[in-house]
Amino acid sequence: MNKGIAILVAGLVLIGIAVGIFALATRNVEYMNKVIYIGPNSTKNIDYNLEKDTYILAIHSDIPVDYSLSNSSGVVIHEENITQSNKTLNELQGKYTLKIINPNNSTAEVNLIFKNQESLLSLSTYILGSAGICLTGIIVVIVGIILALKGRKKEDIENVS
Repeated sequence: MNKGIAILVAGLVLIGIAVGIFALATRNVEYMNKVIYIGPNSTKNIDYNLEKDTYILAIHSDIPVDYSLSNSSGVVIHEENITQSNKTLNELQGKYTLKIINPNNSTAEVNLIFKNQESLLSLSTYILGSAGICLTGIIVVIVGIILALKGRKKEDIENVS
């Protein structure tokens, strides 16, 4: 096996590793994302017991909804008539209730992620790392193809002589 083919195979292996890392990372996103269906003119309460940390609250709904996050001291955040919201909430700790209100006459599909910032940053690191490995693999594949073609051309010239 000439060097070009060996380098090409190494590049393909790197791309395969990158795809595997990306697949694992995106699978974690599925576990983080919670899909909630809220009937017409209904409310859904979700309770959380949070350790002291910075949290990211991301809400996406197919129709406008209202929401509020509160604890025993009162409302921490409240928004109305939103289809998408991304908030960073610092220094949360203790028991919180997320109340999502659907004021519409049709069922709302709400996608919700409420996780600590560290877990989302580690997910981002996995995705960024897989992209770097994939890019390296692509470059190695290109180099392998070029070397394989040069080796083939050299063999053809030697066979003609």
